[in-house]
Amino acid sequence: MWEVDRDIVKRLPWEKETVQTDDNSGRTVYPDVIVHVRSEQYANLLVLEAKRNWDGKKLPEIDSRKLEGFTDSQGDFRYRWGAFINFVTAAKTKYCEVTWFWDGKQSTEHDLIWIP
Repeated sequence: MWEVDRDIVKRLPWEKETVQTDDNSGRTVYPDVIVHVRSEQYANLLVLEAKRNWDGKKLPEIDSRKLEGFTDSQGDFRYRWGAFINFVTAAKTKYCEVTWFWDGKQSTEHDLIWIP
């Protein structure tokens, strides 16, 4: 079992002026959903970021960078998988589009889940 050091401050690998995980100026990063084993270091399984009706052809850069940082196998968080979920509800056909991340990189794979 891993020994947990509660005094460790985890950070995403970005410049000081950008989003951090421990700042006090309102730019702190909190993923929308996380799945992990509590009290076990590096037992982070899944991190999710979600948006509704995102209509860009690319993911929002900030979400993409967060998911890359959270899933970096050499980083502070080391989530096994990350996913950006776009809930498309504005059109007649409703669906979720899921973009996957692992090992600090965005996959070219996308899943579409149709909503009845």
